[in-house]
Amino acid sequence: MKKYCGVFVCLCIFSFLLVGSSQAALTGNITGTIVDDTGNPLPGVMVTVQGTGLPGIRSDTTREDGRYRIVLLPPGKYTVKAELPGFKTLERKNITSKINDTTRIDMAMQVSTFEEVVVVTAEAPVLDTSTSSVGVNINREFTERLPASDSFQDAFSMGGSTTGSGNPFVHGGTHVDNVYLFDGIDATDPVTHTFGANLNADAVEEVEVQTGGFSAEYGKAMGGIVNAVTKTGGNKFEGIVRFAYTTDSLKAPYNAGHPGYEVNDHFEPTLSLGGPILKDKIWFFVSYRRSDYASSQDVRTDRFFEEEGQPYELTSISNDQLWEYWVGKLTWSITPSHNLELSWSHSPAKVDNDSGLSYHPEAQEQYEQGAGAPRYGVAWTYIYSSNLYFDTKYGINTIYLYTKPMNDSGLPGVYDRKAKIYYDNYTSTRTDDRQKWSLSTAATYVLDDWKGIHEFKIGAEYQEMESESYFNYSGGRYYEMNYYDRDQNYSYADDSEFGQEPYRYYAIVDPKTDKEKGEILSLYVQDGWEVKPGLTLNIGLRYDQAEYFNKLDESVTKLDGMIAPRFGIAWDINNDGKSKAYINLGRSYNTFDLTIVGANPGPTSIDQEWRYDPEDPNAADDGYYLYGQSGGETSNDRLDDGLKAEYADEILIGYDREVSPNWSAGVMLMYKATRDIIEDVGFWEDADGNMHMATDVDMSDQAAIDEWYDRVDEQQEVRYYYTNPSDAYRDYYSVELHSSARTEKFSFEVSWTYARAEGTTVNTQPGDYFTSYMQHFTVYYDTPYLSNNIDGRLYYDVPNYLKISGSYRLPLGFVIGTRSWWKSGYMYEKYGSKLPGPDGEMGTEDDINNEDPRYGDGCRLPDGRGAGRLPDVVMVEFSVQKDFDFGKWGMLTAIVDIDNFLNNQVNLSRVEDEDDWGREDGWAGPTNISFQLRYEF
Repeated sequence: MKKYCGVFVCLCIFSFLLVGSSQAALTGNITGTIVDDTGNPLPGVMVTVQGTGLPGIRSDTTREDGRYRIVLLPPGKYTVKAELPGFKTLERKNITSKINDTTRIDMAMQVSTFEEVVVVTAEAPVLDTSTSSVGVNINREFTERLPASDSFQDAFSMGGSTTGSGNPFVHGGTHVDNVYLFDGIDATDPVTHTFGANLNADAVEEVEVQTGGFSAEYGKAMGGIVNAVTKTGGNKFEGIVRFAYTTDSLKAPYNAGHPGYEVNDHFEPTLSLGGPILKDKIWFFVSYRRSDYASSQDVRTDRFFEEEGQPYELTSISNDQLWEYWVGKLTWSITPSHNLELSWSHSPAKVDNDSGLSYHPEAQEQYEQGAGAPRYGVAWTYIYSSNLYFDTKYGINTIYLYTKPMNDSGLPGVYDRKAKIYYDNYTSTRTDDRQKWSLSTAATYVLDDWKGIHEFKIGAEYQEMESESYFNYSGGRYYEMNYYDRDQNYSYADDSEFGQEPYRYYAIVDPKTDKEKGEILSLYVQDGWEVKPGLTLNIGLRYDQAEYFNKLDESVTKLDGMIAPRFGIAWDINNDGKSKAYINLGRSYNTFDLTIVGANPGPTSIDQEWRYDPEDPNAADDGYYLYGQSGGETSNDRLDDGLKAEYADEILIGYDREVSPNWSAGVMLMYKATRDIIEDVGFWEDADGNMHMATDVDMSDQAAIDEWYDRVDEQQEVRYYYTNPSDAYRDYYSVELHSSARTEKFSFEVSWTYARAEGTTVNTQPGDYFTSYMQHFTVYYDTPYLSNNIDGRLYYDVPNYLKISGSYRLPLGFVIGTRSWWKSGYMYEKYGSKLPGPDGEMGTEDDINNEDPRYGDGCRLPDGRGAGRLPDVVMVEFSVQKDFDFGKWGMLTAIVDIDNFLNNQVNLSRVEDEDDWGREDGWAGPTNISFQLRYEF
């Protein structure tokens, strides 16, 4: 870190002397032109802005061309006031400022000999015609009228070309290609590169979702960027008291054979309060939500592979959960030019019996986490003038994740590889403590009169992340079984004949604590160049550098040369703020995460694999022999000295049009190509030190295949080369129609996307039971057979996706809302023991020798990627709300939310194992009704 500190301090000073912008915007701008009633520009007009997002006021004076600019406005509602002696004062109310958005408010002032004020409730423009970025801005005012919209991730999933929830796939990116920001500060998990913290939705003012066309100030993501900004309080005390009530008595029954999940009647309280400490000077906001579930779920009790037509044997176990969400913010307008924000959040959780359907009751885990535990942020903005302003942020995000067995039997866990069942005990104990902190500084300089108007930005960020983890197997071992007949009552402790013992077990010798660290340095410069009114070029260049260190503080790898050019054109064809044609070309990099340290972690625990065969000459008395081991003082894995960072190149073209005030619609086309994907590739090494890669084996040469596996077995361990396989890729194509509206009566976000996602790797392990197991490194390049026949439609390929989120205000204070969607089903694979032989046909004589000896039970794709597709999904969530307005005493709202309104218990997953491929094993839950009372004052 020392080698970067001096550079970074210089950059901080440099940004204050020159020009730039923040690493992640928290604010928007209001700009425009003021003219007289004959259309001539008016210089010297005093323009002031005051509203809900900012203590005090912001002001500017119009220039010779009548232009003004009010900058760094947090999201909220504002009043714009224009004053000039000899003219009627103008006030435009209810102007919305959005994150990273420029709102254009033009005004015409009339001559007057009296002191008159003209007040207009403004219809603010719905399009920012100066940017070529794409995405959506979702504020809490919109989401609170929707059913069951109580997390910031709900806003992420509303964007077009976004599939999945929680950690979604954005424009063909994977789970680990997104960046999550809270109050502009990176809260992405440093190990999984998924969201690393949660927020209570009542604490969120607005969520900005960017899905493409990033400007140079945004990086470290090849998918999407979500920026959740928390509330700031205000000049009067306001708050929300909410009680949510859930009862299973109003849940429809699960369809026959479907495992159930039950939540006992419970209340979920939320309290939020904001207000002034000093009016127009210091505001505060605090919020707390408690979700305490006394719940249960169905899990399997059978131990054997399910036969066709026979249901699982299920039992119900407790699944009690406690989730808490704390948020706090202090906003201080030190002077009209200096603003300081301090933010804090914490979201601890504890869940009993959290392992799920495939774990017997005695094999469940207890899970604890402290996502953002806690998260601190400091943001300081300084406005030297409306043409020069600065932004500096510091943030720290800590996370803990602990898992352990629910029972204290001390027995090892057992896994049946064919039945995909865990029993006897949960397999392991794990503790993870993670931390990420970052410091960014930047500035913006606007040059009004040099061949148009330029908004120059320059910025720098330094980020450091650390992880410390410990892992060991329960009872010191972890057994794996293969499939046996249903009438065998197997337990690993039986003294059974050969063939009924677990065929292998794993053990760890001298468990050690693992430690990793990473440092990222980012620099960028960009120019928003308004060549002429209505035509803006967005030109930028970003540079990222990432270096990762092991527990010995040795550099494992350095991902350098991440130079990302960005170029966009935004054209307001009629220069009236009502239409925009745009094009954007750019490169984005994923700066990776701490999992790369696994290539050279330093001294580690020794992982041993023991196989059962009493006839082996090396077998001990219990019939097991040491098959292989890895770890220890040094790692025999290799890391490519020329390792390159993963990148995505994209091109998007679109057109948006204002349909009517506060309602817009548009179309967009996108192509994205992801390359230089990093994977671990299996290899063996000859006497001359030459590596023989799994991906280099000629799959038509059986002798070459057999030699590769024989040589790997001789080395008695799996060895990996961390590199960029030349055939690893992802491609994405889409056409998107979208529409957005915010009016007094109705508000909605609607999108339809036609897309294709294809490639070779998706950052998840194979098999339906690994669907949610997200990481960078997969098994696809471990062996020759696993490297073959792996390209095609990716499992999150969704050709058609229609989303509707909206609400409508009825008479008598009623509001109805919905979140509904229709989408094509996900792809699912067929994982088999063998691939077709050289003739390309299964079931012929040349299939005999093509079974992978290291993955004999089926990880290969005999039919290629995307062998099957799940059925289409139609889901409707519905909400009915009734407002009771008590005037100055506040408003009470009664809410009824209906989840899965159509009771469509559609099939959501199927078995991917070849022997039972295509059998349904996961479904949507039934209709469920919940209630809320919300009191706002």
